[in-house]
Amino acid sequence: MSTRRILALVGGLIIVMALVVGAFCLGLRVGEMRSASFQGGDVPGRLSGLAGTPPPPPWLAGHGILGRVESVDSQGRVLSVLNEDGARCLVLAGEDAVVERDHQRIYISQIKVGERIVIIGRPAGQGRIIARAVRVLGNYEPNSPWAMLANLVYRIYRAINLPWRWLWRRV
Repeated sequence: MSTRRILALVGGLIIVMALVVGAFCLGLRVGEMRSASFQGGDVPGRLSGLAGTPPPPPWLAGHGILGRVESVDSQGRVLSVLNEDGARCLVLAGEDAVVERDHQRIYISQIKVGERIVIIGRPAGQGRIIARAVRVLGNYEPNSPWAMLANLVYRIYRAINLPWRWLWRRV
């Protein structure tokens, strides 16, 4: 093969890769826009630390909480939850509340102190939430290899996506 053909082939591959990456980032942007319009606001999605978790989206404020269980009152169906910012919230789980761990229904009394949970419901005032859905999350260890790998992949995605976001806002 001549040098000219090799250069044309390499150039063509670079152009195809740039188009694929651009289409991928555009698809992500459109998905984020649809998600933000569904949720009622812009979703920041930034990581808080090297192996941290993304902050909860702003639309969750008052309607849910992500945190660790401090206490469980199985008879009254009341949970005390401490979120990642240190704010305490009382969660009242009604009879119709869905409580899950690993995609299986459980009773509120099976939730243990110290477990990470996500609760979505409606605000009841004075730091209380009436839960409609309670999901027990797996144990999260920020220094585990999987958490570090997930964080690395997320940071690569953000590094690729940020220039496209800047360009998208200018257009």
